[in-house]
Amino acid sequence: MTIQFTKLIRRFEEGKALFENDLLLDAYSNMMHALHHLARLSVIRFGYYPEMNVWEQVRHIDPQTFRLYQELLNSEETLKKRIELLIIATDFAIHSVTEVGTQHFLSIVASGISTLSEFMKNEEVKDYRIDIELLVRRLVENGFLIYKKKATNMQG
Repeated sequence: MTIQFTKLIRRFEEGKALFENDLLLDAYSNMMHALHHLARLSVIRFGYYPEMNVWEQVRHIDPQTFRLYQELLNSEETLKKRIELLIIATDFAIHSVTEVGTQHFLSIVASGISTLSEFMKNEEVKDYRIDIELLVRRLVENGFLIYKKKATNMQG
């Protein structure tokens, strides 16, 4: 689940940045991908394996997420307004699935690994290693982790 969660937040953050730079088509594309990862996470959360027809699965098990998808595609709002509304709704959805979406990562934290360099070397996170920094930042911002500066022996 953490793999889907990190992909979700990566696409969401990229989509939001593109939107803020008024690059609407690229923002739309990233937000569509973010929704897809949210859908896959939802399917997994309900105990199923995401299939090729993930939206058909989501339509039956998570109507709220399916509605976000429909609104992005079918709303009569301008593209800019659709993306803006989706950013707000997706941010809320991410916050509500953070705990379940980060269980794997938080279990590794609980095992005693506490530095970013230790995580980067850990084989258990290899599938989402590229997004570790983004994940940690999101968890700190939302109060799931506490950031502590640690003295090192390095000069400079």
